[in-house]
Amino acid sequence: MVNMGLGIGRRRAWAPSGPYLDSQTPATVYSPPATPNPDPRNFQWVSHVEIAPFVVATIRYRGCTTFEGLKVLVYKAPLAEIKAQKHLDPHFQESGITPLARFAPTIEGIQAAIRLCQLLQAENCNRPS
Repeated sequence: MVNMGLGIGRRRAWAPSGPYLDSQTPATVYSPPATPNPDPRNFQWVSHVEIAPFVVATIRYRGCTTFEGLKVLVYKAPLAEIKAQKHLDPHFQESGITPLARFAPTIEGIQAAIRLCQLLQAENCNRPS
């Protein structure tokens, strides 16, 4: 132990930035709270906008603490097909119904998602057959 001049009989059990303030009191090690991943089976539709062939969906994942569980997701699939899903993962996947893009769950994020769909729709319409 190294005497760090903390007073008579008080010593640090480790370096000044170490895990203990003194040899009697263990320091609390900070670890940020775990952020639960969204449960893809526990979701609720909040709203949606169709811009064929795209859908902007605002979905609340219960139990997810970030952004109060809200996710703004863009899909390239028919609305009925997306809404029929019992398992809707907001993460990008290799197969199945998967988001094309994700946006912040704010008014600006929803507006950006809608604008993206409008641009992609216009691009698809202007593409030669």
